[in-house]
Amino acid sequence: MNKRQLTIIIVEVILILLGGIFYFMGDRFFQKKQDLSNEVLKEKIVAINSKITLYEKKDPTQKFTPNFLRIRKEYNDLNLLFVDKKYPEALEKYTILLGKVEEINTKIENYYAKLKTDEEKKVLEKKLLAEKKKTAAAQAKKIKTSYPKPAPKTVLSSYTPLKKVSSTPTQPKPEPVKEITTATTSTPLPVDTKGKIDINNASFEELQKLPRIGPVKSKSIIDYRNSHNGFKNVADLENVSGIGPKTMASLRPLIYCGNYGGTTSNTSDTSAAITNVKEKININTASQTELETIPKIGPKTAQNIINYRNEFGSFKSYEDILNVPRIGEKTLEAIKPYITLGEEK
Repeated sequence: MNKRQLTIIIVEVILILLGGIFYFMGDRFFQKKQDLSNEVLKEKIVAINSKITLYEKKDPTQKFTPNFLRIRKEYNDLNLLFVDKKYPEALEKYTILLGKVEEINTKIENYYAKLKTDEEKKVLEKKLLAEKKKTAAAQAKKIKTSYPKPAPKTVLSSYTPLKKVSSTPTQPKPEPVKEITTATTSTPLPVDTKGKIDINNASFEELQKLPRIGPVKSKSIIDYRNSHNGFKNVADLENVSGIGPKTMASLRPLIYCGNYGGTTSNTSDTSAAITNVKEKININTASQTELETIPKIGPKTAQNIINYRNEFGSFKSYEDILNVPRIGEKTLEAIKPYITLGEEK
């Protein structure tokens, strides 16, 4: 081996060493860059969760609740991709979800902006109408006062002829005989009760045939009339818990107030129906009406339960119910004695 060959070998060894050093440094550099990129993605995922919560608060009427339920499900899928270290898929899912979140925010802002504009327009129209009526009243008053008052009439002295005095005394006229009339008691006009329900004697089931009256309100009506010895008039129905002016307006044409105890209501059926209300309700299969019989569950919360079931399937545990909007831990504890998931027989 000559000197030239030795030099070539030394140079090749040096180049190989330099290549290994650059490869190692480059690998560490790109790995560090990838870790930094993953940290940024994690911060973005946390930030989008805050955005979803913020935009939910912009929807006080909960009109867009079904949209947020779908977004929450997609957000959970995004978290699973990140935990499984499927970073490219997680980044793509994040981009799509961010677009959907911003889209629903735009819809919410447009909806409530239009709602506010319509309300302001109604207020302005009422104000203009009031001013118009005020102006018309002022003009009418001005026209009335502009007419001249009529001149007072001059009364001429009238001639009164002298009365003729007769020589014979006049006999007094006999007083007319007064007819003796017997006082008759006025009878009240009959009330048209055809097709109407007597709130003083209707049974538990009959009361539920009325609009806006479910099992709970029917029981409240019966409890009230039993404790107050019946309703004195139809207006007393508004004293029952849960019956307001709107409900009263829809009930008034359909009811009348008979004599309390005039007809015997089926108390055994009533007690049986009340007992059925107290039985546990399968929250995985119950209808809207059945869900509303559960304490602390109103129409909106019942609809939210049905929306959640349709979107995510049956509840596997009682803790799953906490995912439904408007249901917190206190509400869950209050309704637990009245519900079942269907696994109990």
